[in-house]
Amino acid sequence: SKTTVFQVHSAYMPIDTKTEVTLEAANYVLDMIYTKTIREDEGGTYGVGVAMVGQREPEERALIQVYFDTNPEAAAKLTELAVKGLNDLAQNGPTEEQFSKAIENIRKNIPESRISNSYWMGAIDDWYEFGINSDAEYEAAVNSVTPEDVKTVLQAILAQGNKVQVVSAPKK
Repeated sequence: SKTTVFQVHSAYMPIDTKTEVTLEAANYVLDMIYTKTIREDEGGTYGVGVAMVGQREPEERALIQVYFDTNPEAAAKLTELAVKGLNDLAQNGPTEEQFSKAIENIRKNIPESRISNSYWMGAIDDWYEFGINSDAEYEAAVNSVTPEDVKTVLQAILAQGNKVQVVSAPKK
């Protein structure tokens, strides 16, 4: 039997393309951190799911979701490590290496994305709904985002204190 841990942070804040790219970079970095600390060092789970997104509707807000399965004995320690990983990243920002790996990955995906219909459907939606040229703005944001931006956005989200944690554990 296993325990599932699910943590969600949300914050009402303006969402623009640069914020979305900053969240995407932070997502990559936190993923690297959790792979090392929770999966490799602790061997407590096959992997930690991380999702960081900005939503423009129905209200502008940012979401951070962290979730993983583990055995009941390891749940408390891994939950603590998950919180610590996110808080440390918000406090100190990514290392130069973590950040450049994340941006490299994001940059590499741009040409691949542009051959998919869903990418262009999203771009058309952004143009129609918000008057945003997301294709042009996205690439510009990828080239301008900094490690400091990652810190600033994560701190702004965590500062609102909107956190829910759900732990689903087997019956004793």
